[in-house]
Amino acid sequence: MKWYVIRTYSGHEKKAKTNIEKMVQARGMADKIGQITIPTIK
Repeated sequence: MKWYVIRTYSGHEKKAKTNIEKMVQARGMADKIGQITIPTIK
């Protein structure tokens, strides 16, 4: 499985994830995307 990193502005991580998920569904690519994760610092 390949990994990709997307850089976003602070505070926009959830919106970026939501937009990616919508594009994946709209383009019928759900079977090609394993997991979309937002890393957090604790």
